[in-house]
Amino acid sequence: MLLARLANNEGETNVLFALRATTGSILWHYEMNGQYLMIASHGIVYIGTSDAHGNNSILRALRSADGKELWSYNTGQHSLTDPETALVVGDVLYLQSSVFGEPVINNTGFFQSLTALNATTGKVLWSKPLLTNVLTVPNNNQGLLLWDNNQVILHIGYHFCAYSSSDGSQLWCSHDFGQPPPNVSSNTVIGSVIPDSYAVAGQTLATIGISFGKTLQLKVETLSLKTGKVLWTRTLAVLIGSGGVGVGQIGALIRGDSSSVYAVIGDDTYAFHMSNGQILWHTRSGAAGITELAVG
Repeated sequence: MLLARLANNEGETNVLFALRATTGSILWHYEMNGQYLMIASHGIVYIGTSDAHGNNSILRALRSADGKELWSYNTGQHSLTDPETALVVGDVLYLQSSVFGEPVINNTGFFQSLTALNATTGKVLWSKPLLTNVLTVPNNNQGLLLWDNNQVILHIGYHFCAYSSSDGSQLWCSHDFGQPPPNVSSNTVIGSVIPDSYAVAGQTLATIGISFGKTLQLKVETLSLKTGKVLWTRTLAVLIGSGGVGVGQIGALIRGDSSSVYAVIGDDTYAFHMSNGQILWHTRSGAAGITELAVG
């Protein structure tokens, strides 16, 4: 079976189609309205739906065989947007939700929650509010990142935080990637971004960010999955123009394995030693702009 979400009515309505993988014939379809969440596990498809106005978000569990609704969970004002906001591990579904409380002024009306549901019945096991830094505007690639050592690790704005899988209690949070380093003027470092550029590398979390200011720098950083503390950081200068990376081509990808961390930006590719960040090798492709990075 192949699951596909298609938009119509100028994107205001989203319809989930279940297609037979061998022929492409439609097995069943389900109208999702304006929500985008869609994951599948153990014969169940989990989707986010809403009313015609995009409000009253509801998580629905559909039987993948015929699209029959098994259960639903009303998230109320909690917004479900990205596939990364839900993770199924065993019989538990972890759900990250964004909540916009009125009035929203300087991002102070924004917070998030983490909820654990029985993946088969929809019964709420526990629900906890999440740490949100009101000084930084969360970016679009927030979401449940991974499950490791009985903890759920999330990307929340410019933080990575770990929560206990048993009760949702916070275990640790990383530093704020959006804040300037200590003793550095905000006029020099405007901020950092992490655009889809973090990955598990062995027992660490590898990240890559671009700092904008008087100079443009690429910062590769690894965090301990057990504590969230920084293990090592490597800062690289980034060339713009005159044969370097153009402003419209700035991008970064990162992957890792048990021994190395690999990063690519523009047409530069780096390999770093896992334990200390030493540059093992560096190559330049000659074609500005990244495409993809995979580690096999």
